Amino acid sequence: MLLPALDDAKHYWVAPDEVEKLLRAGEGWLAGHPERALVTRRYLAHRRALAGEALARLAERRLEDEAADPDSVDAPARLAAGEPLWRVHEPVFAVLASESEPVDPRL
Repeated sequence: MLLPALDDAKHYWVAPDEVEKLLRAGEGWLAGHPERALVTRRYLAHRRALAGEALARLAERRLEDEAADPDSVDAPARLAAGEPLWRVHEPVFAVLASESEPVDPRL
């Protein structure tokens, strides 16, 4: 299913229903995968609109999964417990970094 994501070349037309196919095939693992943005963009043949929709839906699933986790602790409680602010926001920065476009170091 995800072989086209590996070779970065789809050999058929990428239609909007490909988002549903990707989300079904990635159920249970893709939302939490560290390279979900790369896999998504490649699978959807770099079609920005489709990749954006898929990544937004994956983010929603990830938030739902985290909210359903009884061991998760929310940020205010972590701050009240004395955890440093940068540590509380570290997961947010990691998600943003993994979903953003690579930056040219020459800039």
